[in-house]
Amino acid sequence: MSLAVRDRVGPAALAAGAAALVLAVTACDKSGPGAPVEPPATTTPAAATSAVSADLTLTATQIRTNGSVGTPTGTVRITIRNNGTTAPKLILEFQDVPTQIEFTGAAWAGCQKSDDGMSRIATCPLDPVPAGSSKTIPFEFRVSLEELERVGTVILNPVEAQERDIADNTVELSICTNGCAS
Repeated sequence: MSLAVRDRVGPAALAAGAAALVLAVTACDKSGPGAPVEPPATTTPAAATSAVSADLTLTATQIRTNGSVGTPTGTVRITIRNNGTTAPKLILEFQDVPTQIEFTGAAWAGCQKSDDGMSRIATCPLDPVPAGSSKTIPFEFRVSLEELERVGTVILNPVEAQERDIADNTVELSICTNGCAS
């Protein structure tokens, strides 16, 4: 309240108004004066306010081919390490894979695959990796080595969890045809 209003109303009217306000607040609060007032109920689901934290690491070997000419098969070993305390479900995404590389083998069975004529994408739901553990999955490819400029990217995403460090969840794939280190 400004000084001008206080001067016009007078101290007695201000005191009476303050007393009426205290009575009104006390009348609304059934627990009595000075008792804690419950906060209003929230409509936000508990899951939205308390996100589960994940700490995952993704690594991959080179795609090692069984030959260096024509269209050999090759395998990349994807390793997922769970450094956290929870085990969320996972999505592994192969992105921007050129059409000269085909997905083959049993590891692709549960994956959704698409091809836009220039690149391939595969989205693979994976079971959780237990906290403190790792899991390695071999993915097989058939590779046409002629005119191959890029190989693709693999990204690991936790489902219904917030990843602590997304920088270690992406790997650029590469190919090794001869003299690969074991």
